[in-house]
Amino acid sequence: MIQSFNENNMTSKLTDSLHSSLHAEKEAIEKRFSKADNLLTQKESQRISLPPSIEADNIIKIRRDGFSMTEEDYQLVLNIIHKFLSVGINPKRSEIYRLAIHALSQKSAQELAKEFKKLNILKPGRK
Repeated sequence: MIQSFNENNMTSKLTDSLHSSLHAEKEAIEKRFSKADNLLTQKESQRISLPPSIEADNIIKIRRDGFSMTEEDYQLVLNIIHKFLSVGINPKRSEIYRLAIHALSQKSAQELAKEFKKLNILKPGRK
C-alpha cells in the first residue's frame, strides 16, 4: 500500500512538473511571437535604425567572375603569393588579382595597350 502511494505521488509530481514546463514553454513562445508581430507592424519611423556600419549604403557589393589563364600565368600568381608569404602575408588569389587591377588602373591607355600587345590571347572555352 505504501509503495502504491509513493508511485502515485511520484507520477503526480512528474505530471505536474511536465504540465508546468509545457505551460512555461507555451508562454515563452507566445511572448516571442508577440514581439515579432510588434516589430513587423511598426511604422517605419518607429523602427530601430541600424548602426552606420550595417546600413545598406555601406555594404560592399561583391561580384563573382570566372576566367581562364595559361599555366605560365598561374605560376606567376603563385610566385607573387610566395613573395607575400616571405613577408608574413598570406593573400588569396582573388586578392592578388584585385591588386593587379588596381595597379593597372593607374597606367595610361598607351601603357595598357603596350602591355596588352605582349599578352598571349586565349581562345574562349575550357580545355
